[in-house]
Amino acid sequence: MAVSTKPGDIQFSSLMSGAYGSSAIALFFLIVDALRGDVLFTPSFMGQVVLFGMAPADVTSIRLDAMALYSLVHLAAFIGIGTIVSVAYARFSLIPRNAVAVAVALLALLTIGTMGVDRLLFPGIIDGIGRLPLALGNGFTSITMAVLVYQTFEGPIWTPRANAPQQQEA
Repeated sequence: MAVSTKPGDIQFSSLMSGAYGSSAIALFFLIVDALRGDVLFTPSFMGQVVLFGMAPADVTSIRLDAMALYSLVHLAAFIGIGTIVSVAYARFSLIPRNAVAVAVALLALLTIGTMGVDRLLFPGIIDGIGRLPLALGNGFTSITMAVLVYQTFEGPIWTPRANAPQQQEA
């Protein structure tokens, strides 16, 4: 099947994959934070560090204003990531035409982006979040976004086999 390059499909994929990706990692860290006994700590931590200029080591409490503002910035950032991947996939064919390749490209983009932000802008955020939770969250998010990007341009990843032979019991 040919890849759709209609502007509406690219815009849909950009917005929806960004929204789904932002939601997926937020849900992932909601679960991680709940297991740690500190619900909503991660988005509050990120908001306090990124938006309010606090040092990661100084963040000890949850601030709902930091969480709410960071959630908006986070959504916008993920829509930007969704746009980059959607355009790279549909317009420029920079990503091979399968869902796994899209997920790998997204994981690479999220990992490099997170490492760059930690190294260049906000040192200590990766350690503040935790390396394993961050890696797992990025993986979960990459898969979520990849499914949406792939299905927007290529159709369903799995289709039921309507004419599959039925096994009869003996």
